[in-house]
Amino acid sequence: MIEHDTTDSGGSVRVNCTEGFCSLTYQLSNQIRPLSMQCSVGNGSTPVLVSAVVDSLLEKHEPTVLLMKSKDTAVRFRPKMGDLFRCWTQNEQTVYAKAFGSRKLLERVCSLSCAMQNVDFVRVEGEEIRLFGYYDVVKRIRENTTPFEFLSIKEECDYSMRTCSVGCLRTLVESATAQMDSLPRQDREAFSQVAEDLLRQQQCESFRFDTKYSYIQEAVVGIVLPALVKYGASHPFTAAVFTEFSKQASVYTEASEQFLTDCSEILNGKLEQSDEDTTY
Repeated sequence: MIEHDTTDSGGSVRVNCTEGFCSLTYQLSNQIRPLSMQCSVGNGSTPVLVSAVVDSLLEKHEPTVLLMKSKDTAVRFRPKMGDLFRCWTQNEQTVYAKAFGSRKLLERVCSLSCAMQNVDFVRVEGEEIRLFGYYDVVKRIRENTTPFEFLSIKEECDYSMRTCSVGCLRTLVESATAQMDSLPRQDREAFSQVAEDLLRQQQCESFRFDTKYSYIQEAVVGIVLPALVKYGASHPFTAAVFTEFSKQASVYTEASEQFLTDCSEILNGKLEQSDEDTTY
């Protein structure tokens, strides 16, 4: 039995047969010539069926980039989905992309955008990016401070870190919009729709109590990575969005490292990295 329900921007698929079971939802970055697709796989899904369903969706929609979310390592570490190659895996997420030039560059962009999305703490040591989970760090601070001290420190942290993430989305979209004329007409329409949708979602979220704060990972998967893969780093559009992302990621990293340094005595010991299953 196969059930496929569609919406304007994606849909859901359920498969139940003798080979096993599969359940997943997917979302396209834009309706026509989608630049990227995000898939979330249900628990207990049979890996071979997940692969077959995703391959079919990729063949139909032909996105440049795929973001997979699954708790199953057999799904996360699959080297290829359709004609897309795995280029980054961390925790429950994997990014696949069409043939690309610099894997290290894509890995770095993915790691930093994931950290900014989750408000995780970052330390950069040469080529290595070390990530520390937000809640793990905050828990350690709470255990070693008074309630008043903790609230003061957390408020300062939340303001500085989340301000960087939200600001990154805004300036990244602005730089993309300024370079739209350098793109072919059909691609221009696709990138414009992604940019407009991201800003609208961000503005709507800002009025909610449980606001997501930033859609930076969606912006990277929907704009930066497709640009890098389709046009290369030297194209004016790619150069503009990648330069802006790099600039804002540096600001975020500096704020993160400064906070960890200021709280080093409170943290009292070595922090554990949150990216234990990241593979490059």
